[in-house]
Amino acid sequence: MKKIILSASIATAFVLLTGCSDSSAPECGNDDVKQMVFKNLDKELKESLIMGVFQTKYPVEAMELNMKLNTASMVQSMMPGLDATKGVKYPKSFLELKKNMEDKMFPAMKVDLTTIQSTKIDEKIKRSECTANLTVYMSGKKDLDPLSLPITYSAQRTDDGKELIVKASFNSDNSKDSSDNTTETEE
Repeated sequence: MKKIILSASIATAFVLLTGCSDSSAPECGNDDVKQMVFKNLDKELKESLIMGVFQTKYPVEAMELNMKLNTASMVQSMMPGLDATKGVKYPKSFLELKKNMEDKMFPAMKVDLTTIQSTKIDEKIKRSECTANLTVYMSGKKDLDPLSLPITYSAQRTDDGKELIVKASFNSDNSKDSSDNTTETEE
């Protein structure tokens, strides 16, 4: 059985809840919290799926690309501020596969949070820590089993109770931080 390997990153989203002040910790299954989790992990999920399919279809080219990306990552860690990955040339087969998946697969992809659990609730600081499975379904593809990926996330209200901050990440042994931030304002 082939596994799709997801790199771990953390992303943060903020939502301004205007006209709404809450003094309690947000619930892990709250619809606003869940939507922010989806936004946080959407880009990384899609990139990881593309790389997983590329590794399966083109193993030699994928290994070469991974070596280039790992080298660029090492250079970048030694020279903060430099985006060393910009110089990496992606193979034509990767670019074609990516476009095909973006055009055909991703529009049919649906995600949901399942087995949501609160692992810690701190009412004093209005913060909930949660675990769940991010489950990916493919519309119209009855022969494909859903893909379930374990995640952790936290949701915390600001002191005034008007903003909700959600941080989410895929569970993995290879943690790396990402600065993907999403801001959303409710009207």
